[in-house]
Amino acid sequence: MDFTSISTEMLETPKIAEVLHSVSFQDHLSAVYLDEAHSVYESASWFLGPEIPLVALSATFPQRYCDVLVIYAGLHPDYYLINLGNFRPELSTIVKRMQHSASSFLDLGFVTKLAEQQTMIIYCDDLQMLTDMFWWIYKQLACANLPVTWLDILHAGLSDIHQRQCITGVSEGCIKILLGSEKIGSGMDFPLVGLIVQYQCHGLSIVQWEQRRDQGARSKGTSAVGVILVEKSMNGEASDSPTVKNPKSQDIAFLDLIQTNQCLQRCTDKWLENPPCTDDNPCHSCTNCNPQLVQLTDHYTFVPESTPKLSQHRISDSNVQKIYDALSQW
Repeated sequence: MDFTSISTEMLETPKIAEVLHSVSFQDHLSAVYLDEAHSVYESASWFLGPEIPLVALSATFPQRYCDVLVIYAGLHPDYYLINLGNFRPELSTIVKRMQHSASSFLDLGFVTKLAEQQTMIIYCDDLQMLTDMFWWIYKQLACANLPVTWLDILHAGLSDIHQRQCITGVSEGCIKILLGSEKIGSGMDFPLVGLIVQYQCHGLSIVQWEQRRDQGARSKGTSAVGVILVEKSMNGEASDSPTVKNPKSQDIAFLDLIQTNQCLQRCTDKWLENPPCTDDNPCHSCTNCNPQLVQLTDHYTFVPESTPKLSQHRISDSNVQKIYDALSQW
C-alpha cells in the first residue's frame, strides 16, 4: 500500500487540488487521513468534497469542530465518531490573574528560577510583546548569572535555519526557555517540556490552549504544568471585560475556563465534550481544586519596610572659613 503525506496547508494550493480531485487519482485513493483536524476550524478555507473518504484525527474535537469539517472538508454528515477524550493525568493546570501591567513582565518573575530545573515554553500571540519579553528575560538570566543561551524565540518571521536550530536546541535540552506564538503548534514534539505558560489570553480558544498545554510531558514517566496568566481585561471583573454571559468576540469555552471557580478539568471536559475521565473530587491537578499549585508561580522581591534618611548638617560660614584657614596653613 502506498501513502502520500502532505500538510493541510498544501491542500489549499491549486496544484495539489488539481491532483486530489482528478478521477485517476481518486480511483487509487482509499481515504484521506487528516491529522490535527481541529485546524480546519481555525482556517476554514479549503474543501475536499464528499466524494473523497475522509478520516479525521484530533485530540480536541467538540461538535462545532466536527460540523466545520462537514462544511469545509467534505466529511460525510453521517460520520462515525470515536471519542476517547484528551485527559492526561500527568498534566496540571494553573489559572492565575496578572498582578502587574503586561508590559512590565513582572508576573513572569518565577521563570528564571524554574529554568534551572526544567524546560519551558512561553506563548504570547503579540509578536512585539514577545520580542520585548525576550529581552526582559535575557536581562533576568544575566542578572542571576544564568546562561543567556538558555533563552530563544520561535515565530514565523524568523528564518528557516533559525527555526530548525531552535527546535533542535529545545529537543536536546540546550534551550530551557522557548518563547513562541502559534508557530509552536500541533505536530511539534518536544520531549523535555515541563512547563507551558500562556502569557495573556485575548483571542485564544480552549482548543488552542489544550493543544499548547499538550506540549508538556511528552516523555514517559514525566509530568508538566500549564499556566494561564490572565490579563486584567479578561478576568471578568472589569466593566468592559468579556464574560460567559457576554463573551463579545471571545471563545465562551475559554472564558469559562479562566473565570470559573469550579474544577478546571471538569470545565475542559464539558466544553470539549470529553467522556468522563475521573470521579475524583477534587481533582488535585488544577488550582481551583488544589490552590497550593499556584505557589509554583509565586515570586517575591524583598525590600526594606523603610529607608533611613541620612541626616544633613550645614556647616556655618564661620566654620568654613576656619577650615579654609587651617588647610591653608597646613
